[in-house]
Amino acid sequence: MLQDIRTTEAPSSALYSQAVRANGFLFLSGQIAVDQVTGTLITGDISEQFHKVFDQIEAILRAATLTLAHVVRVEIYLENISDFPIVNALYLKRIPHHPKPVRQAMQVGHLPMGAKIEISCIAVENL
Repeated sequence: MLQDIRTTEAPSSALYSQAVRANGFLFLSGQIAVDQVTGTLITGDISEQFHKVFDQIEAILRAATLTLAHVVRVEIYLENISDFPIVNALYLKRIPHHPKPVRQAMQVGHLPMGAKIEISCIAVENL
């Protein structure tokens, strides 16, 4: 059985779920740095957008009674791969626990709304 997970602390859309719980896993939709009240992309550098995205991810995880420690896979999409070292440094501060989630990162042509970064992840409930 699938369960839709939603929170007002992250942007939402009628087009997709913020997250779906299925068979002990939580699948989070890709997050970009959108203000959930205005629906507009926050302006700022890669650091500001990264932190906003991670705040949204944590809010969605909380809505499912999970934390970043439950995350087992992370996908990072960057507008500019030269931001990769900055993202790595910020990532280590937000994900200090071990083992670290498996991860992939890549540069893409364009992200929605002109975002600099988009992150999606998968979490597991039973650790």
